[in-house]
Amino acid sequence: MNHDESTSRRADAPGRVPRKPPSMSQVTTDPRMWEMIPLGLAAKVRSLLRWAAASSAEAAAVGRARVEMLSLALAICTAIFAVKGFIAYRDLDNAAAPPQVYGDSVAASVARVAACCGEDFAVGLGCFVVAAGVLGCVGSSGGRAAVRVLAHLAAAFALCYMVINAQIFHGVRHFLTYALVQHAGGFRPDRSIYEYATSPFKLALALVPILTLASHLGGVCAFPRLWQRVTRVAWRPLPLAVAGLVFVGAGQAAQRLVVTDSADDYAHNPHLHFVRSLFGTVSFGDDGGGDPVAAGVPPAHYIPGHPGHHPGLLAARPTNVILITAESVNSRFLETYGCRMGTTPFLRRLDEEGRSLTFENFYATSNKTIASALPIFGATYNDPTKLATILDYRDYPTPAAANWLRARGYTTYFLGTGGHTTWEGYLNVKPAFVDKAFDVGLDTSHPFWQAAARPTALTEDDYLDAPMFADLRRALRALKGRKFAVWAWTYDAHAPYFDGPGPQSFPKEHFPRAVLGRPEKEADFERHLRAIWRLDQLIEGLCLELEELGLADDTLIVLTGDHGEAFGEHGFIGHGSSVYEEEVRVPCVLINPRLAPLGRRSGVLGNHVDLWPTITDVCGLPANPRWQGRSLVGEDSGQRQVYFHAYEAALGVRDGKYKYIWSFRDNRDLLFDIDSDPLEKQNLAADNPQLCAEEQRRVKAWANYQTRLTQDRVAADEK
Repeated sequence: MNHDESTSRRADAPGRVPRKPPSMSQVTTDPRMWEMIPLGLAAKVRSLLRWAAASSAEAAAVGRARVEMLSLALAICTAIFAVKGFIAYRDLDNAAAPPQVYGDSVAASVARVAACCGEDFAVGLGCFVVAAGVLGCVGSSGGRAAVRVLAHLAAAFALCYMVINAQIFHGVRHFLTYALVQHAGGFRPDRSIYEYATSPFKLALALVPILTLASHLGGVCAFPRLWQRVTRVAWRPLPLAVAGLVFVGAGQAAQRLVVTDSADDYAHNPHLHFVRSLFGTVSFGDDGGGDPVAAGVPPAHYIPGHPGHHPGLLAARPTNVILITAESVNSRFLETYGCRMGTTPFLRRLDEEGRSLTFENFYATSNKTIASALPIFGATYNDPTKLATILDYRDYPTPAAANWLRARGYTTYFLGTGGHTTWEGYLNVKPAFVDKAFDVGLDTSHPFWQAAARPTALTEDDYLDAPMFADLRRALRALKGRKFAVWAWTYDAHAPYFDGPGPQSFPKEHFPRAVLGRPEKEADFERHLRAIWRLDQLIEGLCLELEELGLADDTLIVLTGDHGEAFGEHGFIGHGSSVYEEEVRVPCVLINPRLAPLGRRSGVLGNHVDLWPTITDVCGLPANPRWQGRSLVGEDSGQRQVYFHAYEAALGVRDGKYKYIWSFRDNRDLLFDIDSDPLEKQNLAADNPQLCAEEQRRVKAWANYQTRLTQDRVAADEK
């Protein structure tokens, strides 16, 4: 028996453990391994093996870091899924306020939430691939440690941002965008969401990132081999590509099938959504080239200088003007417009007695105050590519009606409720419109305000509708004997719907379905109705004051709303979400006994740019040639169109009985027959493709014209 056979038998003998082969470190350090190798060759082999050992250790370190990144990505995606599940449970659970993501069964709800997280999962996968790729390129352990720390800090920030967006979605049914930051006045502390956050929100803001990162690190430490196996499978091109396609496909399907346009942000990743809003530019192509004639639009509809005045309109005309802008009031909740909840008994009585003229088809040009201000103050449309013209062009040359009237011998007053944050602290509204145009504005040093019991009251948050109307009556007494125009802007009906005197209950059979059976929402809606009821009473008191002063015949009162307020008709409560009727259809009521020859009601189509051409027509004054609107009195309504927009979302036009909305964010057509479907429940677009194409060309031509007009006026003003 030779030596090799003896060794083999001893190794195979029962009870003996086979000797393990030497490790790489033993090979490179044991001198006996090199005795039989020539010296020069041995050095080269030893160097090569040491490099291999180092590469193997580095690969292991990179592998462990990739394991950590995969675990982190999965933990973040799980947390986002949980937060979106909470959003669905809290805000998207009502069949009467679609979309209903949480409902019928738990399994179906989970599936819908998961589909709506498709974009979130795709973003998480992309972050994992980027982090893992960077780790593979970093050659030092210190560099890898820095990448891991940065990844965990980014994860904590992403989770906090997700919690913040959950609270924002609860309030406005949208995730945060740059436009919303603009609308809120920036990230100033007095307007940050943190100030208005509840205690549970603050707790979630701290616990969600802490618990998510703790579970991720604990899982990696507790099950290292499992995570290594999972990472080896995941870190391959085919699984990564398949997962990416599945996530993107699920997200796209959810955006089209699960959510509607009133809550479509829910199916987007909030982080990517904000980034898109920073770099996205709104453009409507070159349809019509901004030429309304090319789009088949009669120029008088929005070309400046076509006021459509009627010299022989009235034998006797009012002289003075009081314009009341009702904050967040749509026409649907006024008895003058068919409401059966007892909200405006005085306005109903005026209508029945023929002492008012009600325009039944009147619209705001947008769904936000900041965008409604320019048409109301200056009879000019905004540039629809902007949230509001005065935000991008802070010194925009507004053809202010107040300045136009002052040049014709009028004394002008502006009264606005809501305190400092509503006017002084709200974007550029006060500097752009109030400070530049009125004899008496919101300057507490003016003698008119110094004569008040509390001279600084108008800057305080409790300066609401009732004290403002008291100041309005005081102003009328001071103005008697002079021509005057007074603007009065209310605030009680704005969220959170300030409460006060009024009916404690309203007939619930007429409530919007989305608020029924939800005590908190019912209470909000009733406070809103009470605010409208109080406004009606305040207008009655104003009319009595005018009669006592002998000014009733000579004073035209105009009531409108800056925009509407939704109560779940299309899933959203509040305003700023869409251009459905509840958000853009507003009242327009003219009150004066001399208007009787014009009739009680008019079906003419109109919007805010038509206010001042109409007022000057009724009062026998010339119109500013820079105004875009046209008088609403004395003509047939057959060939009019009115336009509106929702920033970064939609353009719309009311054209006869049809209302067309182009949701350009997802290139979707909406067409409604308002005469037969006033609640906009039946989309007729699929059956009328040619009409939709014509209306889309029309709204694009209007939008492009407005952009060009805005730029031309800014350029001319700068010369």
